[in-house]
Amino acid sequence: MLNLRNANPYNLSFCYLNINSVRNKFNTFRQITDGNIGIITIAETKIDFFFPSSQFLLEGYHSLYRLSISSNSGGILVYVCMYVCYKKNTNKLEIFFFFKIIFYI
Repeated sequence: MLNLRNANPYNLSFCYLNINSVRNKFNTFRQITDGNIGIITIAETKIDFFFPSSQFLLEGYHSLYRLSISSNSGGILVYVCMYVCYKKNTNKLEIFFFFKIIFYI
């Protein structure tokens, strides 16, 4: 990933991962993440408020953004790399079971 990032320094890279429960997989994910992916989104985290956000921080990324549904379904973690300038939209819109996190890049 570092070679791709160095060859394209002005391109923004994205990673989307449907992890199907992040609880026992995060340490492995942390080891393969090198801080060169601009935005990482992890879906189906299946964590609730009993799991603190500090447990899922990644070095080289801004504070974690998360939407947690329950420990049995749903949930999203979003990481934005330190080299990406962004602003998080603070307007929270929830329609039935549709949740969104909006960033301006």
